[in-house]
Amino acid sequence: MGPAGPGGTATYARELADALSRRDDVDLIVVGTTEAQAELRQPVADHVSVPGLRLAEQTAVAALGPVLSRRRVEIVHGTRQLVPLFASPPRVLTFHDDYAFTRRSDYDIIKRLLLPPIFRRSLAVTNAVVTLSDDVAAVARGYVSDTTPVVDAGAAVSSALAGAAVGPPIVPEPYALVVGDAGPRKRVDWLLDHWKAVEASTGLSLVVAGGRAAGAELSARLERSTAVFRRLPDDNELATLYAHASMVIDASTTEGFGFPHVEAAHFGVPYVALRTHDDPVAAIGAALDGSPTLTDRTHSPTTWDEVADRTVEIYRRVIDAS
Repeated sequence: MGPAGPGGTATYARELADALSRRDDVDLIVVGTTEAQAELRQPVADHVSVPGLRLAEQTAVAALGPVLSRRRVEIVHGTRQLVPLFASPPRVLTFHDDYAFTRRSDYDIIKRLLLPPIFRRSLAVTNAVVTLSDDVAAVARGYVSDTTPVVDAGAAVSSALAGAAVGPPIVPEPYALVVGDAGPRKRVDWLLDHWKAVEASTGLSLVVAGGRAAGAELSARLERSTAVFRRLPDDNELATLYAHASMVIDASTTEGFGFPHVEAAHFGVPYVALRTHDDPVAAIGAALDGSPTLTDRTHSPTTWDEVADRTVEIYRRVIDAS
């Protein structure tokens, strides 16, 4: 596990660890910061603590091989971009995206310099790669050898969001919903450029939920715009926003796996990807009319226990092949 936090990779690590710890065929040892371990809801067999400082944390994980070998660990799963790089049990790595290589400017200077070589080396030494969707699996295959298995194990809505209470609408309907950190790759600024025309054509207002990575300029622009901006919605608020939305929009051209896709499916809301469309007015209008090329209700909701089933099957294959 990596540091505790609200992002998708932290959600994945926490939910998968909880699902694995519920099984009677897995003895789970969790590697992570004290804060990350405290977020686990299920008991685990053991913990290995690493420092919270990024450089120290990543160095500690990279050097964990001998420690885990002494504990007779049968397989190591790196859920966030790195696995132990030295002598260790067989390794499985979850590949969320390739931003460390293709969007380095999104990161602070330390991560920009440190992460790419460690991530690339982790991909080179791993015995299998796990992804959260078929689209990301196709990207991951470009970074590993032809003999390294790349398997889509899927993902599910977080337990907290799945159990959240849906209330009456908290913003006027109808509206389109954008969910995420509002970082540069999300193209929220591009949506704002076009939204007056979208609203005039479709009657949809815009709701942006999440903004922890929004820069000062975008944050100020959101506050000045007609969009409803909920920077840090809690789970009940986010569930309510999803349940009453006309659609969930992904405007990014570079998004890897995004939890809003899974979350939209959970709440039965169309998911609209605008990444190949330069004219959001026409695209969103077509989506409202039910264009099958734009609206996506095909993501099959799953559970974290099912994700754990598929993940354990990957573990067994790797162990048998080692």
